[in-house]
Amino acid sequence: MITGTHTGSVAFAVEIHETAPAVDAVWEEVVEVSVEIPTDTMQLSTFDQWYDLPSVVPGWHRARYCALRMDQGRDADPPEGLAVDRYQLALWPASYAPEEVIRQTSTTAQYWASVASGTEEQVAQEAYEQEWSTEGIDPQMWGGQVPGQQLLKSGDMAPFVATLDRPLADAVAALSEHGHRAVTAWVCARMAPQARAVAGVDWHAAAAAMATGRPAAPPLEDRTTVDTLMFGLDQDGYPDLPDPPVAKDVLAAWVILDLINFPESRPVEDAMRALAIGHEADAEPEDFLDSARARVATLG
Repeated sequence: MITGTHTGSVAFAVEIHETAPAVDAVWEEVVEVSVEIPTDTMQLSTFDQWYDLPSVVPGWHRARYCALRMDQGRDADPPEGLAVDRYQLALWPASYAPEEVIRQTSTTAQYWASVASGTEEQVAQEAYEQEWSTEGIDPQMWGGQVPGQQLLKSGDMAPFVATLDRPLADAVAALSEHGHRAVTAWVCARMAPQARAVAGVDWHAAAAAMATGRPAAPPLEDRTTVDTLMFGLDQDGYPDLPDPPVAKDVLAAWVILDLINFPESRPVEDAMRALAIGHEADAEPEDFLDSARARVATLG
């Protein structure tokens, strides 16, 4: 079950009924599916929490998932308490029936419905082109100012870059796709001489491939190899920004590997991610920012 809030706690109620309850008008999103429950014990689980649910009679049930304020939860900064969006799951015994979308009002619900139908790219593009809400956004998470539309749509790492240097973040967001790719390539080129030496891996060649859009040279053309390197370089798994300690030469190598292995659908998101992680990896972070400003100025 999807929520609008990405990270944080949301109000979530589970109701067990004997027959189908009325649909409350308060809910903005309502969808029903049939589910076969093989046991009388159930749990509601998140990444690291589990909640026991009331027992049910095994067999076919109807599940109704309801949501309120999904878009607001998606767009808001991580909450300190409960997020603004809330949810309800209702279950009752019923024979199998096709999925039914009873109510759908948010772009978040529309997108995830499109994922199920295989039309998510079209829906994601339409949502991207719409005006995004800034309601609930903390300006301090964006360098002291509410972000404009270009910066707001620049990916998960855009707030991190904005707190480092808001004018730089705005300038990067305003670049063309060619400019975004040039920023990513510049970061990779700067990381190459700082990256931890790995037998058989030419970081300079990898950075050059990023700059030209060519596939990475062996062995980095193979995703399994890149995955192995990413985990092997850091014994604790993925370096987690902004919570090192991770050796800077390891992080420098990880920047290149991450951008090879997980390119975003929009080049601006790659550029922001490269700048954010590159700043943490660089041996001279202030010089990194100065050089980034100079490079971006040539692309504007």
